[in-house]
Amino acid sequence: MQPLTLILLLSLFVCFIIAISVIAYQKQQKRLVKVLESLAGPLSGAVRGKCLTARLEETPYQVQFAKQGKGPALAVITIPGSAGFIMAVRKRMFLDSWGERLGLMSPPDIPDKDFLKEHYVHADNLEKAAHVLWRQDALNEIQDLLETKTHYLRLDETGASLVIPLASLAEKDLLALTPDEIRDKAAKLFAAVGAALQPARNSVGQVKPFSASALFFDKKQSMIMAMATSLPLIVSLILMILAKKMYTPLGGQAMMLGAFRFSIIPTVIGVLLFIFAGRLWFRKMPESHRLFMVFALLIPMTLFMACIAGFMFTNGALDSSPAVFYTTQVVGKKVYHGKGAHYSLSLAPWSGKEGDVRFSISEKQYEQFEIGQKVTLGVRAGMWGYEWVSSPPIAVQ
Repeated sequence: MQPLTLILLLSLFVCFIIAISVIAYQKQQKRLVKVLESLAGPLSGAVRGKCLTARLEETPYQVQFAKQGKGPALAVITIPGSAGFIMAVRKRMFLDSWGERLGLMSPPDIPDKDFLKEHYVHADNLEKAAHVLWRQDALNEIQDLLETKTHYLRLDETGASLVIPLASLAEKDLLALTPDEIRDKAAKLFAAVGAALQPARNSVGQVKPFSASALFFDKKQSMIMAMATSLPLIVSLILMILAKKMYTPLGGQAMMLGAFRFSIIPTVIGVLLFIFAGRLWFRKMPESHRLFMVFALLIPMTLFMACIAGFMFTNGALDSSPAVFYTTQVVGKKVYHGKGAHYSLSLAPWSGKEGDVRFSISEKQYEQFEIGQKVTLGVRAGMWGYEWVSSPPIAVQ
């Protein structure tokens, strides 16, 4: 197949995937609006854009649906307003206890310690959050709102939002959230945090487009950390492949063992530095202690792989030793079949070597040599002391 034809086919395939994605997204949005419109009548509200606005005893509230990435489908009930600070509350998970032990989160000082044992609370202003949570009625209502560990409550400049996970964005699942249930949750939401919101709740105001990732995870922060762990792994694999092709070691197993030993100390130091710097970085955002611990599990593997790849690549790339040429004899060659064919050449030992020297070669090289044939090859000492083939075997005329 010609390169131009291949490029054209790939371009058409990409355009097809994009078109399918756009059509699916548009159908999803139409389905969401359709469900909101079906709820508008029973709730005595109106749909504006992709948001249903209704009233509960003269207090406006909004209902939205959202689906972000691979996360759950969400129903969001919001009372517009501004608490003047950010507060996030949900039921506690085991990672929250570890977050506290690592000093990544500071619970507000409230008299009801049992509430803090069961619930995770994050706030950018702990004093204001504590003022809200000192109200026993607010604590009781918040506890009733957070029915499961996947229900979330958030106060910010948009207002007070209750986030409820759904099975999916299928119409039947969306309609499972009945008007009576919505009214009940909106009433509980207002009772729990209404006093914390600033005045002027009689006007609906502007509600920012809801983003599930903005609830507890900072999108930019999580993307940076995802790239910080995935890119080095990709680069490490590329370097290991290049090292094998460009700087073929004579003792592959010995070099790998050396790379493992070399990588232990830099990995330990890197993990300690990450823990120290990460604690400062991850304290900035709610739920960041969970991100910290997830990436704390990925960072050691990433650093270890990066050190191994760097060791293998620099052994040849930074080697300034002169090439030494040896003449020896082909004593064997083999073909290994797996996912494709792999070719191996065995040479008789030369000065300072014990046992046959075997290394991988290309199919073209494999066909050039016969057993018993004399060859010459160039070898360099390697920056880290592991010899590698600087000049491939050439048949002696």
